[in-house]
Amino acid sequence: MEKDSTKLTGFISYTRKDQEHVDALREMLENQFTIDGEKYELWSDLEIGLGTKWRDEIFQNLKETDFSLLFLSNNFLATDFIRKEELPRFIERNEENQPYAIIPVLLKPCQFARFKYLEDLQVFVPRGSELGLKDNSPISFSHAYKEGSPIIDNYIIALFDKINNRLVKVLQEKAKLYGEDKARSSPPKTKWLW
Repeated sequence: MEKDSTKLTGFISYTRKDQEHVDALREMLENQFTIDGEKYELWSDLEIGLGTKWRDEIFQNLKETDFSLLFLSNNFLATDFIRKEELPRFIERNEENQPYAIIPVLLKPCQFARFKYLEDLQVFVPRGSELGLKDNSPISFSHAYKEGSPIIDNYIIALFDKINNRLVKVLQEKAKLYGEDKARSSPPKTKWLW
C-alpha cells in the first residue's frame, strides 16, 4: 500500500469504561479537523470488523498509524491490556526512526506520572485560566466538558492547536522520508472563542 505523505491517521487508545467522554472528545476533534480542513483520520477498536482477530487488528493499526492519542484516566491506567500491551508498543514505536507522535490527553484526573511509560511524556493538561476560567488549576477533558460552552470549546481549540502543531512536524518528516514536499511549514491559526 502506497503511503500518502499529506494524510495522517491517529490511533485512539482508551478504555471502554470511559466511552461517553471518549465518544464526545473524538467527535469534537473530528469536527475541528473538518472545520480546519485537516487531513487527519482517527481509528479506534470500534472499527474492528465482526469475527476479526481484535488483538491482531489493534497491533496492525498501531504499526500503521502516524500518531496515537492516549485518553488518560484511572480506568485507562488500570486496564491490563493498555499497560502491558499497548503502552510498551507506543513507546517502542516512538523510539523508532520513523515519523510518529504520542499525544497523551488527560481525559479524567489521574496519576499518570507514576507510570513508567508516561512519566517522561508531556500530557495535554491546560490551566483553567487558559480556557477562560478564574481558577488556574489543571483541567481535564471531563472537567471542561462538564463546564460546557465556551470552556469546552476553548479546550478543544487549545487541544487541536497542540495536536496540529505536533502533527505538522510528523507531516514534514513523512514528506522527507517519502521524497515528497507536500507538508505544511506552519499550522493554521484557529480562533479562540473567549
